[in-house]
Amino acid sequence: RTASLICVVEQPSDVMAIARTGDYRGRYHVLHGALSPLDGIGPEDLRMKELIARLTSDVEEVILALNPNVEGEVTTQYIAKMASPLGVRITRIARGVPMGSDLEFADDATLARAFQGRTPLLLLARPPIHRRGMRRGLSRHGTGSCIVTAAMTKRARWCS
Repeated sequence: RTASLICVVEQPSDVMAIARTGDYRGRYHVLHGALSPLDGIGPEDLRMKELIARLTSDVEEVILALNPNVEGEVTTQYIAKMASPLGVRITRIARGVPMGSDLEFADDATLARAFQGRTPLLLLARPPIHRRGMRRGLSRHGTGSCIVTAAMTKRARWCS
């Protein structure tokens, strides 16, 4: 695992969800919860001190992969404030409309985040991979063009 990346999650089950994708190669830090002042959960109740201690000169980036709720947002802001003076790049995972859903059913906050986290598209002249049902580099419609977002993996490509 890459020691220069630390992905911060709330629970051990979040590690398993991210690991299933096979796309992340860094290390993890599990907080075992999120800040919740209304429930009396403060920084001393989570593994915040341990996280700050791990942010040595070897760590280049901290990826915050916390739940998209009020507690996750408060925790994200707290970690960003604590880690900023250490000179570590702080990012969060993208949020937006899930695959297979319809825009009309997405809430306002999800759509707003989707627009904030948009990524550029790359238009390729020919399909980069041969998919079942596509022959000789042409899509099902015969145009032969594929659209690939910059954030997509090698396995996921859509052809028109």
